[in-house]
Amino acid sequence: MRELDDRNVQDGEIKAKICGFCEHPQSVRITRTATQDLGLIPLTKDGVLEIVKEHITLKRRVFTDRMDNGDTAYIIEECTVEEIKLYVKVKFFKKEDGVEAMLIISAHPPRRWW
Repeated sequence: MRELDDRNVQDGEIKAKICGFCEHPQSVRITRTATQDLGLIPLTKDGVLEIVKEHITLKRRVFTDRMDNGDTAYIIEECTVEEIKLYVKVKFFKKEDGVEAMLIISAHPPRRWW
């Protein structure tokens, strides 16, 4: 896992791209698992996108990681909404029509592993 660095042009472009998708929720899909997790809080996909954008705009930390299937994911830890911290994981993908979109893979309070 590596933290995106605002001084790195490519990392800045990735953060801007995530924010761009946050402004266009119709271009964002969400996994069933993330939807179920959000139902416990409760928070909607649009709500997650809003706090992710705010998190990035405030220059808070974003990490990149390689998933088990080889895809690159972006992890936004400790997004805060109404005193609730969220762990959010997103990735970019191509839809069936070839247009790029963003997928919210995870959106839940940080899990404690015992």
